[in-house]
Amino acid sequence: MGQVSITYQILPGDTDTDVQQIADAAKSISEQEGLKVRGYQIVDIAFGIKGVLINIIMPDQGDISEKIEKLFAKIPKVESVEVYDQTLI
Repeated sequence: MGQVSITYQILPGDTDTDVQQIADAAKSISEQEGLKVRGYQIVDIAFGIKGVLINIIMPDQGDISEKIEKLFAKIPKVESVEVYDQTLI
């Protein structure tokens, strides 16, 4: 079984949301699940909204990426989570 690098885009519901808290929560969730966080960055999306791109290394198992996506969606004030990029390594 190989490894996969997945970058998730996490978007808040409004411009007043502290995206650094969202990034910290996503990093914490990933580490609690035993995954390696390669890094994250806060990016401008549009109309004053900032989002988080977080890159995670995980085993190439279909269900684990969906599980992480659902856990990220439960972070307070998160509006949407989607896979931004995915690469086998």
